[in-house]
Amino acid sequence: MAPSEPVVGVSSAMGSGNAPANAMGQVAHDAIEGMPNGHNEIRAAATGAGGQAASPIASEVTTAAVATKHLDGFALEFATDFLALQLSAVMGLLLLSVLSHDPNNSLDHFWASLLHLTALFPGFLIAFITYGLYRRTGRRIQPSVFDDLKDITHAMAAGGFLALAIVVAIHKISAIQVSVSSQLVAMGAVGLIIVPASRAFVANVIRWRINGATRIAVVGTGTVAQQVARRLQARTGVSWIGFVDDHPLPGFEVIGSIAQLPELCHRYRLDQVIVAFSQAHPADLTTLLRPLHGRVSIAVVPRYFDLVSLRSQIEEIYGLPVVDVASPHLGLASRMVKRGLDIAMASIGLVLFAPLLAVIAIAIKSSSQGPILFHQSRIGQNRKAFTILKFRTMTFGAEAQRAMLSDRNQADGPLFKVKGDPRVTMIGRVLRRTSLDELPQLWNVVLGDMSLVGPRPLVAEESIQIDGWAARRFDVRPGLTGQWQVSGRNELAHNELCRLDYLYVACWSMQWDLRILWQTVGRVVSGYGAY
Repeated sequence: MAPSEPVVGVSSAMGSGNAPANAMGQVAHDAIEGMPNGHNEIRAAATGAGGQAASPIASEVTTAAVATKHLDGFALEFATDFLALQLSAVMGLLLLSVLSHDPNNSLDHFWASLLHLTALFPGFLIAFITYGLYRRTGRRIQPSVFDDLKDITHAMAAGGFLALAIVVAIHKISAIQVSVSSQLVAMGAVGLIIVPASRAFVANVIRWRINGATRIAVVGTGTVAQQVARRLQARTGVSWIGFVDDHPLPGFEVIGSIAQLPELCHRYRLDQVIVAFSQAHPADLTTLLRPLHGRVSIAVVPRYFDLVSLRSQIEEIYGLPVVDVASPHLGLASRMVKRGLDIAMASIGLVLFAPLLAVIAIAIKSSSQGPILFHQSRIGQNRKAFTILKFRTMTFGAEAQRAMLSDRNQADGPLFKVKGDPRVTMIGRVLRRTSLDELPQLWNVVLGDMSLVGPRPLVAEESIQIDGWAARRFDVRPGLTGQWQVSGRNELAHNELCRLDYLYVACWSMQWDLRILWQTVGRVVSGYGAY
């Protein structure tokens, strides 16, 4: 079993990078000094530490401001969905006019059909409200349309049935004949793309510019709190304000004590508080957190978070919440589905990227001596060796020079990583920064040596040192991408990488694979942790 807390030293968690810029007030400046990779601005107007509890007037003002912000968010999302449905109706009708031979679907009836569909939008919007699609944004660290895809799909289907029920009711009451079944299907099919895409655009572009970054404080200063803080700073659209703790670890600055939480929420205009294992007594902390409901969003890191996954569910036993530890779904059917998805997507990728692969091959061959592809033995599923394919990013014979750079190794454990490695060619730096050097591994996926998603394959020297619970990584095929890549890549410590691999294998699901693929695109574009 994996340990309940990742082991990360104070120096690794807090000793790199610069402090966040533009902190308002001396206390905020002192609190965030020395934090890692600080790049988010603190937009709070803070003055002094202050140890008094927030006044009733301040609390009312804060609550009113939060309520206004949530109302604005609801209005923005509601308007976005209405416009997305409108665009879906237009595109669906145009598509239907081309594919259908029914005269009722011709362009001659376009405006009448569009009017009929628009009149049925309340059915879809009621379904969206019923599925809670307007209550989640304010409670999340960052908007995630991918997490809502399942509910959006269900809501679109439910909205379609509700719209049909409205049509039937109108026909029964008024005897007016309205034929919109095929048009509803066309609009719904297009809407499954348009609605999530529009929500993603508004959440990540427009809303972020209106409301600014999500301001978050972390309760605690232990190893888990450090992990949370580092992850928050790696995310765009998030401004980490600092730690809150009564007994901070030596060398850690805090913006205030736990008793000052209400005042801190007001002073720094916090949007969310994340509780990550403070030494404060749970009853005392709970008493302080309860009044914050409605003013800020509260999130709690579960004690045994290593065992909790996306598939975990919360049950209730007479008022006591119990978190389910989901068992891995790696049965025959799941393996067949995963393998089928691997073959289909990797084959399509090889075809689509063929011109790009040719351009990269020419660039490598013309810029440096040596082969185009780099072949290396890696350890895969069930500890079986296979030959991995990558575009060559280093000078020819770079492996022989590895021992000379051992003193510059920046990775802990058995891994070997050198930032600014002198063996990397000019073209190689571009390929690594964009992860394009990994594209030939699509062929490894087709051959069955690898999967699209899974633990990254290690060389034999590194794999032989992986044992115990961490050896569960060898139960599945290694992946082209995985939890490593979307969680920090080369910036993560070895123990954290082992924990992520264990968590992936122990709690695997197809939804998790799709989510990692979705997040990989953003990580590749940003280049975070790649070198």
